[in-house]
Formats: sequence, C-alpha cells, structure tokens
Amino acid sequence: MAAPKSNTFEGGTNNTTLSAANTGGASGDAIASITTSGSTTVQFTTSTALIGTCSMRVTYSAAAAGYATWNFSPTATGTRVAWRF
Repeated sequence: MAAPKSNTFEGGTNNTTLSAANTGGASGDAIASITTSGSTTVQFTTSTALIGTCSMRVTYSAAAAGYATWNFSPTATGTRVAWRF
C-alpha cells in the first residue's frame, strides 16, 4: 500500500506561484502538477492560512480553473483535504 501524501505549504514564500519544483521540502510531498486556465493563479499565501502560516491560494475568473494534483495509488489510506472558502 502506498503511503499517504501530505503537504502543508509551510515551506513556500508568500505570493510565489506554485510548481512541482517548489512545493516539496519543508512543505511535505511535492505536488505532481499544477493546472491553470485563463487568468488563474495558484500561489502560496500567508493571508489565508488554514493551518500554520502558509497555504495554497487559487485565484480565478469566471470559466477558468486552477488546481494541484498528486500522483498516488488509489489504495492509499488516510486521505484528508482541508479547504476554507
């Protein structure tokens, strides 16, 4: 069974765009890919942290999308996602 993935975003710098290269390390498991369309941005933010001091912020306009994904086994257990709207 694959280990669960975890990322706190605590290793990020405020207002920096997320990428697969800068989301690992102190944040946890690196994001596999970041997808955006239109004028969407996916950034680290310290202004709306859910837990700790940093989080991921997705800013988008109508008919646009933005999200981050991990690659993991569908048999992984312990999946938890925290969102604040």
